Formats: sequence, structure tokens, C-alpha cells
Amino acid sequence: MLFLLLMNVAIVMGALQIRTIDDTYGDSVTGIRPVYTPDGGWADHDCSGCAFKPSPAEVFNGTYHESTYRPQIGPLTIQITFKGE
Repeated sequence: MLFLLLMNVAIVMGALQIRTIDDTYGDSVTGIRPVYTPDGGWADHDCSGCAFKPSPAEVFNGTYHESTYRPQIGPLTIQITFKGE
């Protein structure tokens, strides 16, 4: 019985990978970029009317996105697709 149970056990190996996904340029390995919704609900570092303005030298790759929640716009979301292996 134990033999039958062990026959169904898969051997899995993995390697730790740490990546920083840039908000504008995405994943440097896969090229996949985050998707910001809704359109017009987010601003990048060129926003002239935004209150939060970090120095590009202080953020990853010199880019960032920001938003302020407004009920009339609806929920603000960021979607990042990745595949674990």
C-alpha cells in the first residue's frame, strides 16, 4: 500500500528567483508589464497636478505610477501576470 502511495509522489525542484518588476518597463526577463485600470485613473512621473512627487533618483528605474481614489472613477487596480515554475 505504501508503495502505491509513493508511486504518485512527484519530485519537484525549484530555484529561488527575486525580481523587481518596474511599473513602466515591466519584468526585464519576460517583458511583461503591469496593467493599470481604469484608463485615465493613474498618472506617471510626468503628472503636473499630483501631490506626491518623489525624485526619480529615489525610485526604481526612475519611474512610478500614482493615483487618488475617486468614487466616480471606480476601483483602481494593478494587474501583474506571472508564471510560477
